[in-house]
Amino acid sequence: MGAVKLHIPKDVADLPGNNPEEVERSVHEIFVLSLYRQHEISAGRAAELLEMELMAFAQWSSSLGIPYFDTDPEDWENQLRALEKLERLDSES
Repeated sequence: MGAVKLHIPKDVADLPGNNPEEVERSVHEIFVLSLYRQHEISAGRAAELLEMELMAFAQWSSSLGIPYFDTDPEDWENQLRALEKLERLDSES
């Protein structure tokens, strides 16, 4: 993974309790959550990037107001069709 430089104002980065590692971790979390919220990455990928178990990520992101189940009806129908296809394939083997 490559490095990206960000400009964070000194007055923000120097808030009490903020050390460079904490600022870096917070920015990383915000970035991953933003990608997840915008459906750019899956919950599994977000959990992996944050080095969390999937269910821990689901609970944590939900506590921040980001729903784990954020699927529209069309997505549910597509997933249901995919599951039905898998069941048919499994029963044929």
